Amino acid sequence: MKAKLFALTCLLFIAGVLFGPSALADPPGRVGRLSYISGPVSFAPAGLDTEWSLAAINRPVTIGDRLWSDQGGRAEVHIGSTAIRLGTNTNVDVLNLDGRTTQLRIVQGTLNVRVRHAARDDLFEIDTPNAAVLVQRPGNYRIDVDPNGRQTAVSVRFGEVEVSGPDANFLLYDDQQATLFSDSPDYNLTRLPPLDSFDRFWLARDQRQDRVRSLDYVPDDMTGYEDLDTYGSWATVSTYGAVWFPARVAVDWAPYRDGRWMWVEPWGWTWVDSAPWGFAPFHYGRWAYIQGRWGWCPGDIQARPVYAPALVAFVGGSGFSASISIASGPVVGWFPLGYREAYVPWYSVSPTYVRQVNVANVTNVTNITNITNVTNVTNVNYANRNVPSAMTVVSGAVFTQSGLVAPSMLKTAAVQELARAPVIHGGAPIAPARQSLSAGPAAVRPPATVISRPVVAINAPAPRPASFAVRQAEIAKQPDKPFQVRPLEPAAAPVGIAPSSAGAQAPVRMIQPPHGGNPQPAVQSNAGRPPEGRAMPQAGQSPDQPPAGAPSRPPEAVAPKGPAGTPSNVLPPPLHPDEQVRPGAPGAVPHPPEPRGLQTEERARPVVTPGRPPAMKTPEVPRVPQAEERVKPGATLVPPQPGRPIEAPRPPQAEERVRPGPPIAPQPQQNILPPVPRPREEMGLPQPQHPVPPPRIEERARPAPPPPQQPHPEVRQGPPPQGVPAPSPHEQGKPPELHRPPEKDKEKQEGNQ
Repeated sequence: MKAKLFALTCLLFIAGVLFGPSALADPPGRVGRLSYISGPVSFAPAGLDTEWSLAAINRPVTIGDRLWSDQGGRAEVHIGSTAIRLGTNTNVDVLNLDGRTTQLRIVQGTLNVRVRHAARDDLFEIDTPNAAVLVQRPGNYRIDVDPNGRQTAVSVRFGEVEVSGPDANFLLYDDQQATLFSDSPDYNLTRLPPLDSFDRFWLARDQRQDRVRSLDYVPDDMTGYEDLDTYGSWATVSTYGAVWFPARVAVDWAPYRDGRWMWVEPWGWTWVDSAPWGFAPFHYGRWAYIQGRWGWCPGDIQARPVYAPALVAFVGGSGFSASISIASGPVVGWFPLGYREAYVPWYSVSPTYVRQVNVANVTNVTNITNITNVTNVTNVNYANRNVPSAMTVVSGAVFTQSGLVAPSMLKTAAVQELARAPVIHGGAPIAPARQSLSAGPAAVRPPATVISRPVVAINAPAPRPASFAVRQAEIAKQPDKPFQVRPLEPAAAPVGIAPSSAGAQAPVRMIQPPHGGNPQPAVQSNAGRPPEGRAMPQAGQSPDQPPAGAPSRPPEAVAPKGPAGTPSNVLPPPLHPDEQVRPGAPGAVPHPPEPRGLQTEERARPVVTPGRPPAMKTPEVPRVPQAEERVKPGATLVPPQPGRPIEAPRPPQAEERVRPGPPIAPQPQQNILPPVPRPREEMGLPQPQHPVPPPRIEERARPAPPPPQQPHPEVRQGPPPQGVPAPSPHEQGKPPELHRPPEKDKEKQEGNQ
């Protein structure tokens, strides 16, 4: 243990001395996972922009990446417990993704988003051609954009979102759908239509994830946990605690063997596993060889998980990389890090990042002090280095071209020689090629409008990563040295114009929030919910923390609730009475969201307890509305069926945990017990500290025609489409009630007096 802590201490010193806090830009601590692919799905990685490739299961998804599901295709991306599903002919671009912010862009197709948990200062934004959608609380949401980008429908199965367009700003609640148009400031409001095939698809996926019991052993914000139940089992092992054992693997199987290496910015060489469960066990935790089989140790459930590209140690380096080679060139070898062994990033990072990426798996990391003696940093006794078949070796060509490792393994004398080589703390001494960024050529490509069509946004996107051509030239000079995470390229100007080059940021039309306030509302966790007790880094220790000297950020406010459709002034949201803006807070000018952690006084994140969603009502209005009311921006929204109230958001019911299954049979030399769930606070959803009344439905007589200078809200009517039943007679007998904003009603009353 002392050797492991010593190695980590030396690494912290090197990172602080060679690069310094001001020169470093730590990578995000959170990524997405491409968890499901069906049909033709393509992927354009950051750095290559419009060069589309074959989408690979378990590929990390981060800032600048683009996804496209073609005709008949579907895809799913998980970010922690949040699921993002793409329907057919759908695009999704990642505009921003860090420890607190998720910002997506969709200009065509159908997108379903299931947000299960939300911290107080999280921000989740979906930008479309007609409006920006800000998620206000956990729930289930759907976005539909027509191929021309002229119409966007926002649906709330349960939860709450804020919809902000150039001329509209309103809230949507349970069982509501709003349709916005590019050629009109008006929007339609209806109840949800019946479920279609895409709804049934994501509903089945949600129900499957609701039953996952691996959350008893891993944090809910660890990306990739949802498939562990299906492909393995848990057991409690002395010394290691909770251990997950994969099922149905080959006798000579070892971690980091069934997959490929890919170059993913800004981390560099990244392992992409081929197993359907192969994400969380290869980017978090450690592997241990127990009684002749491999088990995954996830680490402390109370620590916030920080993503790593691969938790391995490469071997070779000076004196070995040149002598160990085959006919096609040098070879590369690696083995998985063992229990409690420190992870040494091969990309330049700050000492804070090194602590946080190791804190869940290495004890007493925060008590380590910097020292100057670094001569023995390689003298670490790695537990897995001498495990039979733990070492994996391939040629440099297979490694660089993202070839599959298992069928290309070398089993010659080179492997035995490489086993004696020292560990490389600078990463694999191989420079990437363009093939390193993809899993193969794409069979389909999206229309050109998917790249060039502008969207509406409240928050400016994050800068895009530097182009791969620039990075490749830098890395080729010193491939065996830790490369620095470069500052990202500036984002394009926030205007709705076509990009000047293929590598430019997708055009974004920024809109100012009402009254010029802070344009970054937070996703709400449930008010009054106490923290879950998860250990969190103090201020200044988050891997997504701004560099020293950056302006302080005010606490994110909880957006207020009001009657359905009431003109919303939650951009910016008014602060809670007990929240004060700190001096030096950012002003009202839109700017890229800064990586955010909790304030100094908040040591744990208030996390919403997982629960079953409310029972979905049977919708009574078809997806294509009949004689709908076109609502003026800011007008009071009235349900299309008189007398039926619009219900306030419903808290989910407490989720029943599945009891742990039977233990793995112990063997004489090892004490393996049935799994013991990690402590996890399970609480029902309390009532908010400030009770929110249900949306108010105004019963007004139909107003007389207004003066000529006050135009009517437009009412569009049309014949019902084929296959959709027309409204019942009693619905047609009474025309829809038109309501103006309170300010206009007041002006009219004063004019009549």
